[in-house]
Amino acid sequence: MTYLNFPTPAWMLAFIVALLIFVVVHARVHGALAFFLTCAYNAMIIRMGPITLVPVAFGALAVAFILHLKHANALTFHPKGRLILGTYIALAAWVLLRGYLGLQESAVDLQALLYLVVFINLIPFVLAAALDWNDRAVADFAKGIVAGVVLQMVVVWSRAMDAGLAWSSWVTDFWLTQWSDGERSPFVLLTGITNYHWYSWNLGLAAMAVLFVLRTRQARHRVFYLAAACLFMIMCIQQVAVVGSRQSITSLIVAVLATSWSRVRKALLNVGVFLIVAGLALAALRVLADLEPLPTALMHGADTVAEAFDPTVSRGSEWQKGLQIFVQSPVIGVGFASEEGFSLGHNIVINTLANLGLIGFSLFALLIGLYVIGPLKVVLRQTAAGIDINRGLVGMQLFLVGTSMASGSVIASSGILWLGVIIVRRASHADKMRPARLRTEARVA
Repeated sequence: MTYLNFPTPAWMLAFIVALLIFVVVHARVHGALAFFLTCAYNAMIIRMGPITLVPVAFGALAVAFILHLKHANALTFHPKGRLILGTYIALAAWVLLRGYLGLQESAVDLQALLYLVVFINLIPFVLAAALDWNDRAVADFAKGIVAGVVLQMVVVWSRAMDAGLAWSSWVTDFWLTQWSDGERSPFVLLTGITNYHWYSWNLGLAAMAVLFVLRTRQARHRVFYLAAACLFMIMCIQQVAVVGSRQSITSLIVAVLATSWSRVRKALLNVGVFLIVAGLALAALRVLADLEPLPTALMHGADTVAEAFDPTVSRGSEWQKGLQIFVQSPVIGVGFASEEGFSLGHNIVINTLANLGLIGFSLFALLIGLYVIGPLKVVLRQTAAGIDINRGLVGMQLFLVGTSMASGSVIASSGILWLGVIIVRRASHADKMRPARLRTEARVA
């Protein structure tokens, strides 16, 4: 039995319905958007009979969107974000045009490209640009991500149980090597995860959302929440290791430490940071002390842990190949008709240069520049209560940037862009909250 005909038990259907109701009613349109993105990134994992959860999640997003329209000023495009929105639409249009030129003879690949651009890129980007992103909205968005990831992990563990994996394996075989080793492992057959990057990206975003965006300051819940957050973090690292995404593990640790450091500077002893670092250190010691071997998926044929994490060994040749292909067509790129499809180059910069040429790279670079020189500055300098949420968003972007530099593309790593839109809107909101006199002085200056 494989993921294509894996049955959906009644209890899981009830769980899915409960999550959808929670997302639409409690997390609203912001959470429904995040839940849909999480499901769309893993279309093959969660199936309800012959179909995936994607159309159901999109239906929930449509319902949440209709309910949101009853609010005053439900959709607004801030003037400061129009240039960013226009640049992004131009980039998406070039992706579609360049893809069409190279995939005319492959209707299946062209449909896949159209799906990725429209549902994973354009819809979330435009919707995010039109929504207001106050603190509650960002928290709702984080809840949607976590709800989607929890559902995926429940599905994965449920199928693992049916494949003969015992609950005790979580302790005795932390990396689940007996279930995940091999190219035709039960994990691959029962989940359909062939592009493991998207699965691991969702896990990393959910971990960052729990640790930094959804963190509560209520004293009576603080210890319990921090303990649960750290447990969730460790579980996400385990799941990332199962699919063998080394750059996701590394990027997640770096993003957590970077975001934590911004907190430690103001609170010299932060219990949450201490527990996170302690948990990561214990997980690392398990590997370094050879208490159990790393899974084959994580090692990818490397002889040592150091070699498995060495980009010159695992990615260097691919980066060189991507640059050589860019030289063949530097202006418009080679499109998406290459042998390796959307993963050409295994680096978002090399991928963009090779597939979209200088035209696509220029638009992408302009978009990143518009983020950095304006909204990002405003958000990081904000002194209101929302600064912690802002840093959580920046931490989520740091995680995606790290993964995209090892295995990413403008299409697949679109989270960098729509997370950037949220930061843009929050920066615009922060600017609007400033006294009129200060805004006037800023304009004069």
